[in-house]
Formats: sequence, structure tokens, C-alpha cells
Amino acid sequence: MNSDSLNVKIIKTEDISNLKIDDLTGQKIGPYLVKSYAGEGYWNKLRSKSHLWEASCDCGTDLILKHSFLNPEKEDKVSCICDRFNGLDEKYKSLTKRHKNVMNKCYEQSEVTEYVWSKFGGRRNPITQEPEPVLVCDDWHDKYEFAKGIEKSIGFPPSKGWILTLIDESKNFSPENIKWVKKLAMPVNEGRSLNLIASIEPSPEDLNWKKSSNSNLKELIDLTKAVSDILDYSI
Repeated sequence: MNSDSLNVKIIKTEDISNLKIDDLTGQKIGPYLVKSYAGEGYWNKLRSKSHLWEASCDCGTDLILKHSFLNPEKEDKVSCICDRFNGLDEKYKSLTKRHKNVMNKCYEQSEVTEYVWSKFGGRRNPITQEPEPVLVCDDWHDKYEFAKGIEKSIGFPPSKGWILTLIDESKNFSPENIKWVKKLAMPVNEGRSLNLIASIEPSPEDLNWKKSSNSNLKELIDLTKAVSDILDYSI
């Protein structure tokens, strides 16, 4: 077990029998099976020292956890947190940030505008007016599963300015019903701007973070000029 990769620094080890803490060895607490006492040290960049335990998770990860987290009396509140320690936080940063926004649209009316709510969680059938909310598929309620699913189905956003949207706006957020679209703000007179959403499929070059999307950018510029002519706005 590589403790460095888990933000763990052990500074002192000694026999558990010499310490005034419960021996958790062999106990199953939530998804974790406690294997042995690891020592005293710093866990996950916390400044205070903790007693640390080596544990094995049901998800297949071996890691070190602090004593207060592995509380048998709060077993129902102990859940798998392994993704925090295996590099996924940084890898999926651009996607997990979008997760809260998507969940708010579909489940938290107080967090979005009435217009947005009417398009997602508060959506109604345009004919019958019966509630037909747009929701998030069950697997994607977890932000890491959400990020993994997007990576597998459509990849990372090519660059800044790409928005995750639905292919069929009447159906849920799911791997087969999402796409990236480009958002471009077109400046107009009197200090105003017009936001345009251009549904352009990312090219192979776009999906490489190190390359620019010049071809798509040219299409967007042409589109803004066309809209400008129609609306009689100068750009």
C-alpha cells in the first residue's frame, strides 16, 4: 500500500495494546474491512494527528483511514470514499463541477430559475400538461459515475465554452442522450450580447485538449454573422 498516494503521513507506530483506543482489527464497518493498525500520523492533509488503520473496501481499494471515520456506532453513515484518493478528483474536475448543475436542474427547484426548472425537473407534457420531469439516470447520481459515464460516452469537453446538453430534451440525462455543444456570446449594440448555442459535433482535433478547434470556430463566426444580418445587429 502506497501511503504517499493517499495523502497519508505516518509518523509513529506502536503496538495497539499500548494505546487507549478500541482495536478495530477484523471489524467490517460500512464497506470497509479493517485489516490492521497503521500507526499515528496525518491523514488527507489534515493538520491534526490521528490514529490510522489499514482497510480494504468492497470496491476493491486498499487504503488507510483515520480512526474517527471508522466509527462502528455510525456504521450506517460510513460510505466508500476511495475515489477521493485515486486521482479521480483531479482527472474529472471539469466534469464533476457540472454534476451539481445538472442535479440542480432536475431535482432542486430553489437552485435554478423558473425557466430552467420548466425545462428539466418541472417539465410538463406540452399537450397534456402532465408532469414529465427530465431526470438523471440512477447511476449518475454519484458525481464520479457521472464523470466516468460522460468520458466513456462522449469524452471530455474539447475546451472551455462547451456545454453538456440533451439530444432529446424530453428524455433523461443518460449516456445515450447527451452531447457537447458550443456556446458563443455575440456582442451587440448598447452593451448587450446574444448567447448562441451551436450544435456542432466535436472533431477528432477538438477532443485533443492540446489542439485548437479552428474549423469549428470558423463555423461559429460565420453563424454569428448570419444571425447578425438577420437581426440587424452589428458585431
